[in-house]
Amino acid sequence: MSNQTFRYYYLRLLAVSVACCVGLIGVGYLPTVHIAGAGAVTGMLLGVSVSLAASALGAIPVCLALGQGRDNAANAILAGMCLRFLVVLILVASLAFSGLVDRVVLVVWVAVSYLVLLLVDTLLSAASLRSLQGVSQ
Repeated sequence: MSNQTFRYYYLRLLAVSVACCVGLIGVGYLPTVHIAGAGAVTGMLLGVSVSLAASALGAIPVCLALGQGRDNAANAILAGMCLRFLVVLILVASLAFSGLVDRVVLVVWVAVSYLVLLLVDTLLSAASLRSLQGVSQ
């Protein structure tokens, strides 16, 4: 039961996160090309990918806690946020100092996509926690 619950919450969160990233890229493509040039699309794609990777890794503790019940959910949410932040710091630092992409475009897109995915993940986690509370009562 616990493994199926984890898989359900994790795949749901991952699917919504990927859909949000595709939407962000669709909305931001033309403005990025217009403002920063065609070469900035690489920075946009990498920035959104960094946030998606951080969201996917940060969701693991939350979905594990949801799979085990709601008792450890608050600690798991904090652990997920810390893990997400560390992943972003490591990936952004390595990409920014590599010189492969425009740093400004990369950081702007990481910031925008990070905030959007953080909102989405928080809302989905809260809804999942509420659904668990309804089941346990």
